[in-house]
Amino acid sequence: MKKSRFLLEIQKMFLLFLSILATNFYLNAAPLPDIYSKVYEAEDNVDHVQMQQNLFKNSSPRKGIGFKIFHKKTEQQDIVENQSLALTHTNPEIAHHENITIKTKDGLVRDAVLTTRKNAHGNIVMCHPAAYDKDFMIPYTERVFSYYNCIRFDLRRHGNYGKKECTTLGRREVHEVNAAADFIKNHPETKGLPTYGFGISLGATILIEAESQKHQFDGLILQAAFESLREQIKRTFPFFKNVPLVHNLIFREPIRFIVQQRYKIRLCKVNCVESMRKVNTPIFLMHSQNDPVVSFVAYEKLKSAGNHCIKKTWAPKVGRHTELFKTLPDLYTKKCNSFLQKISENKKHINSNLVKNSPDKIEIKDLTENHGDFSLTSTTI
Repeated sequence: MKKSRFLLEIQKMFLLFLSILATNFYLNAAPLPDIYSKVYEAEDNVDHVQMQQNLFKNSSPRKGIGFKIFHKKTEQQDIVENQSLALTHTNPEIAHHENITIKTKDGLVRDAVLTTRKNAHGNIVMCHPAAYDKDFMIPYTERVFSYYNCIRFDLRRHGNYGKKECTTLGRREVHEVNAAADFIKNHPETKGLPTYGFGISLGATILIEAESQKHQFDGLILQAAFESLREQIKRTFPFFKNVPLVHNLIFREPIRFIVQQRYKIRLCKVNCVESMRKVNTPIFLMHSQNDPVVSFVAYEKLKSAGNHCIKKTWAPKVGRHTELFKTLPDLYTKKCNSFLQKISENKKHINSNLVKNSPDKIEIKDLTENHGDFSLTSTTI
């Protein structure tokens, strides 16, 4: 009996040794930060028309090595220089930008920018994609949500504190979202207004996780969210998909230890499909069908899991991963603002009929009869 246990322990140690060798070999051959290389390639695509390039030229990321995050010297810049780029929802009111800091529940201090506007329709909490920083959201602040107060902030492992921190790619980043939402909800110039969440890629994933744990938004606009971190890693690195049983090691040692030490990434289980089932907030879900980073399969899974709360969808054939607004700026802006307007109209309708529901029970059931495009239909272009 003792001999069999001893042999079993030897076998476990041998398998652990082999997994360490395989992990080191694979990560040296295909470094983990290359998960973002496709994002950089998409954003640096030179096939875009000059108008779109001008729109994003001060906010697009630049190619770097590994997980390095680049920062601009100036915090506030005039993103749109070409006056012909004026969009339908451009707000003539002057926006006020304030550099602030927010502190998370687990003690991190994050740089953030609060943008306030006179007669704002509501508040937007903005979550940027991985490998970028808060300034990626400048065009969305200036153009897409020009009638809303906005707060954009750096996620952990991004921005000025990037080298000192670890990212969890969706798990603990919910603390940044909660801190930003609390700040804008209690700020003297923005409190009392409906608050919405807007996120792209990792940012969208984090919003799903945050809202599933704590109801705090009146609506969510989500673009290119992945369905689970396990699936995203498997599709990015075939090593974890094609080699039998290796996918079971993604969140186990020694892979977690190696990844954390080498890349400052703390791998944690993130399952947005399961989290989506816990969300009751109205959602506008969008995803490009030609997304090279997050498969369109992720969109289909999230759409199915969130059938009870997803009130509007958009799945164009163009736009790639983070380029949907860059590719279709006016249509993108109109769809986002239309969704937020429908939520506002529905709330007014509820209040006018004195329907007393707690915030976590208010939901938009079916506005198709009164608002044709505010239904669970997918639009392709």
